[in-house]
Amino acid sequence: MDTSFIANELIAMLHIPVDSILASPRKWRRQCGLPQPTKKDWDFIGKLERNSADLDQWIPNSRSIQVIETQCRSLSFYNYLEERMLSELRSYVNNGVHCVMLENIAAPYFSRDSIPVVISGVMGCLAETLRRESPELHIGIQILAFGDNQAMQIAVRKGLNFIRTESTLFKGTRPEGATPNNGNLAQLYLNREILAAEYGMSEVPDVIVDLQKKHTVFSDELADLDLWLDTIVFEKLEGIIITGESTGTSADLADLDKTRCKLDALQTKNKKLHGYSYSCPLFIGSGITLDTIEVCKKYSAGAIVGSEFKQGGFWENNLDPERVKQFMKVWNT
Repeated sequence: MDTSFIANELIAMLHIPVDSILASPRKWRRQCGLPQPTKKDWDFIGKLERNSADLDQWIPNSRSIQVIETQCRSLSFYNYLEERMLSELRSYVNNGVHCVMLENIAAPYFSRDSIPVVISGVMGCLAETLRRESPELHIGIQILAFGDNQAMQIAVRKGLNFIRTESTLFKGTRPEGATPNNGNLAQLYLNREILAAEYGMSEVPDVIVDLQKKHTVFSDELADLDLWLDTIVFEKLEGIIITGESTGTSADLADLDKTRCKLDALQTKNKKLHGYSYSCPLFIGSGITLDTIEVCKKYSAGAIVGSEFKQGGFWENNLDPERVKQFMKVWNT
């Protein structure tokens, strides 16, 4: 498993609307054309919540996970999610995408300790299918909201390349609650090694960290991006993400310039002091359109693209293959 990113990496989002199926208002679910869980599904989900709390632990029982994932494949809506994911995957691969990221959507989100076990189970199953179908792809995963422990155990077990985390630096507040960071990055690094040893993995997933994550309110002191950038070496970050204020909005150009200068200076300083270059790739995590590709490539190692590939440019809509084709044609030139 090669965890390194290529130059100008395009990370295409595979949005999995499992949260919408489980927790969105019925009118919204119908509007999005999503299936309605059956009574049998709800009986299974309720039983799962009562009997499978260990799946939410940092180092869950491997046998319990395997049983849960086997059962999750029998959910009435599982085949819908898998077929949707594979259809989007084909559109991406056919247009030259080499890196994808799984993410459960959509708001309202559960928070770390309240994420239903079924979400982790379904995402684990889909990650396994994705890796089996595309052994050559660079694959990442994020479990919203703040499900970093669930994402890490899935990534290691399924041989994924990276996870994205929004709650490993300074505390903020989101609609679903405060970002619960209590030594979370150290816990992730520690348990990554424990899981890798347990599953015999010679390579481990990278941890890519959001700075001033979109849809999050921070204190006045944390409005200063320099405070975040100063943690890059201290926290030994493996990759960082800069976003706009909300989904689909562009990152601030001044923030990108400041971050690029900081990373370049760190690389030069580290090489002078230690004899090797410090590598911490920067990704732009929102607002990438045909008009902003040039800016993106100037400042970053790559981009995370979701909304731009959807019908009407709205992140909860279905994928639009023609938008993927047009975007990737420009991106790859």
